[in-house]
Amino acid sequence: MALPVTGMTCASCAGLIEWKVSKLPGVHFASVSLATETLHVEFDPDRVDTRRVVACVRKTGFGVTGPEGDGGS
Repeated sequence: MALPVTGMTCASCAGLIEWKVSKLPGVHFASVSLATETLHVEFDPDRVDTRRVVACVRKTGFGVTGPEGDGGS
């Protein structure tokens, strides 16, 4: 799944999001592209859902837009 992320200004921002999301139970892979402002995440839907991933990104201090993120932070 890909989620558009807002509020990133540097590679450290992207790394922080990757690190936090990858720590969620059930997440197999998390990668952030600063250039495209996108989080790519693969997860086990029986252990974690999109809302929890979005909540993690927001708790880390960034926004998520689009259908899953309901318009931002």
